[in-house]
Amino acid sequence: MIRRQLVTALVVVVVMTVGLGLVYPLVVTGVAQVAFKNKANDSLVKVNGKVVGSSMLAQGFADKDGNPLPQYFQPRPSAAGAGYDGASSSASNLGPSNPNLIGNIPGVSIDGKKNPYATPSDPYCVPVQATDKDGNPVTDKSGNPVYEKNKDHTYVCDPNTVPQRVLAYLDFNSLPKQ
Repeated sequence: MIRRQLVTALVVVVVMTVGLGLVYPLVVTGVAQVAFKNKANDSLVKVNGKVVGSSMLAQGFADKDGNPLPQYFQPRPSAAGAGYDGASSSASNLGPSNPNLIGNIPGVSIDGKKNPYATPSDPYCVPVQATDKDGNPVTDKSGNPVYEKNKDHTYVCDPNTVPQRVLAYLDFNSLPKQ
């Protein structure tokens, strides 16, 4: 009797594995290829044969200087490749207030201590490392990074960090800073 139950259990495991592990995915893939070919194949948007985005992912709309275009809705920052890259889409899905997105670099505190690079307009400033004329990072004699400064001697904040993007979004939409 135990042998009969064991054989029945093994047959069920094999049938379910084949049915749900092989047959079902192949059927769903086949239906998707026939009925929803564009969406089943990455939904990439191509212009002159070059991938420029995805119809299912957010896209950044900016002028040649990187300023947001007011006629378009501005999406939340993307972690996809070089930004809104449909060919390498991914995201952390962390919100802009999450401290893990506030630039983890040496000397920048995310645990409540004062940020030594804070500016009057940005307490979360992550400074931009200075570069020489060839684009190589500049360091001091001890090998520590040297950061760019503005004319008023405050640090130049990296515009690609989430806090900087939040501040730019608030300014762009005339919203109060919190």
